[in-house]
Amino acid sequence: MNILITNFHTGNGGGHTTYIMNIVKYFNYNEGNLFIACPPESRLYKELSNLGFDNIFSLFFFFKIKKLKQIIKTSKTLSRISKEHKIDIIHTNGTSDNKIAIIAKLFFGMKSKLIYTKHNHYSVSLLSRIRLRRFNEKVIFVSDSTRNQCSYFISDEHSVTIKNGINIDKWRVEHPITERGKIILISSAGTAEHKGWHFLIRCLAKDKELSDKFSVKIIGRIPHKKDMEKLIGITFSHVNVEFTGYINDDKTIINYMKNASVGFVLSTDCETISFSCREMMACGLPVIVSDFGGLPENIDHDVNGWITRAGNEASIHNTLKSIASLSFQELKEFSKKAREKAVNEFDVEEMVSETIDTYKSVYNF
Repeated sequence: MNILITNFHTGNGGGHTTYIMNIVKYFNYNEGNLFIACPPESRLYKELSNLGFDNIFSLFFFFKIKKLKQIIKTSKTLSRISKEHKIDIIHTNGTSDNKIAIIAKLFFGMKSKLIYTKHNHYSVSLLSRIRLRRFNEKVIFVSDSTRNQCSYFISDEHSVTIKNGINIDKWRVEHPITERGKIILISSAGTAEHKGWHFLIRCLAKDKELSDKFSVKIIGRIPHKKDMEKLIGITFSHVNVEFTGYINDDKTIINYMKNASVGFVLSTDCETISFSCREMMACGLPVIVSDFGGLPENIDHDVNGWITRAGNEASIHNTLKSIASLSFQELKEFSKKAREKAVNEFDVEEMVSETIDTYKSVYNF
């Protein structure tokens, strides 16, 4: 099998980049060959180059009607790559690269079969439903929630659910949970508005007695002052919160995890399953999640984490009060259960093995 994986992101790429890098690192190359097409300035391209991965094609997947010439050029290039390298399957990871691949098939003689992974929880338009169902041999969902969202137009035979995996050995740390001092809350999910971090800060800002029991660290780009004022909306100078800035180094992130007590991912939009949540749990951190998308699929409530209502400050506040009341031994047990959940269910090698099985089923169909 010759598999070409595409990615449209020109910048960081977030979970898309992690997802594709995992496939590259853990792919069984006795089963076939991998090729990647992505923009040259993307994090994915740079990480592949640093890894010494040679089968990379520099390709932009813009899809704006006003750039019709660029769409045609990219579609022709993709078709040429497919023919020259005898690509059997193209695994697309976004709307724009999926559309480009379909145009290459319809108008430029490309014969490769298409697979699409849905990496978000956005609603699907009528035209997109037709595109996914008619022109893709298989649709991969990374959470049960996203699969259920699309169940009315995609059959079980046409889809597969493969939840995102992580390297559970790399994300293993010994972190001291001290009996004295504040409980350290941490999130590595970033500072985009839909990540919901501001709801947690608002909860602590409104309850000084509670905020005195916690400190907060958020790994991600430091929000602009006007954005923080808009999202938080109240004075929070008494809340012990640190924005680390963007960190693109897992070792540095893991060092932050060593001294943390509890993770949080409180998304209100887009989220499917969350690599960050799974990585924090592998680090032995119980995680507070919202009930949006596939986040609750990571957590056994009040065992290895807590599930709150998305965007609901009262729900988050009650959870923080519950955590603050835990003894050292109780919090340590939550930590143990979080790590156990990660080891038993989040292994990246199983995820990539299931992805290879999907490639084989499409290849042999």
